[in-house]
Amino acid sequence: MSSFRKSIENSNAGAYLLTFLSFIFFAIVGTLIFLALGLHISSFVGQFIGILGAALLWRFALKDSAAKWPKFGLTVSPQALAVSILAAVALGMLASSIATLMIETIPAVKEFAEGYMAQVAELITEAKGWERVVGILAVCVAAPICEEALFRGTILQEQRKVERVAVAVTVNGFMFAAFHLNPISGPGLWILGAFLAHLTIRSGSLLPAVLAHASLNTTNALIIPALTSTGAEAEASTPSEIAMMTVGLAVLSALLWWGAMKLMPPAAPENTRPAQR
Repeated sequence: MSSFRKSIENSNAGAYLLTFLSFIFFAIVGTLIFLALGLHISSFVGQFIGILGAALLWRFALKDSAAKWPKFGLTVSPQALAVSILAAVALGMLASSIATLMIETIPAVKEFAEGYMAQVAELITEAKGWERVVGILAVCVAAPICEEALFRGTILQEQRKVERVAVAVTVNGFMFAAFHLNPISGPGLWILGAFLAHLTIRSGSLLPAVLAHASLNTTNALIIPALTSTGAEAEASTPSEIAMMTVGLAVLSALLWWGAMKLMPPAAPENTRPAQR
């Protein structure tokens, strides 16, 4: 066991092992809780046990061989935080636009998309009373805290033992997307996950990523549906119009991403990264 811990301590292997193990753990735990408690309770409790729990179990099992937690405080200026949140919201809208474009141009994914949207509607949009409250808490509070603790607070830190920023950011975003097992949202989640990883590295704290993640989830789950529920049938957009909107959102997201990083202190050179312990 000591040799295993030593190999984890001196490499990035822990990041990929943890990604695999956390997926299996969350799938088993999430399924059991869903069967016992139903959709709404499991969507909230399952994330704390299956996702945050995986990160905590990893740290407990590996002890000093695991990478340290990043800070959890406001380490950036209010302006940098505001632009970071706007960038995350724009990236969330970009992810939705990419998914819509895929649905409109790839008929094979339409049935999957309809099933996924029906589940989302059951969780929040069509839910009533306490179920709606729990659904909102699951998406807007539990998911940002638990997913950021696992992917940016633990997996990313294991990657950074040896990986350069560009590699760690790109791969972390990919693993974040793959974890969701949603081919329609996959491309957008990859970009979003990369941004949140970059934000965590540049800020040196997990809090900006949690707040940005919570803001985009709240926008997508509550604000946009509330603004679009006017009762009137919206005119369907053509694939070319959706493509143009996607390009516009991509440009806006890139500018906000760049702006957020420019408002933060200069990044430390790659060869002077802080030691993990």
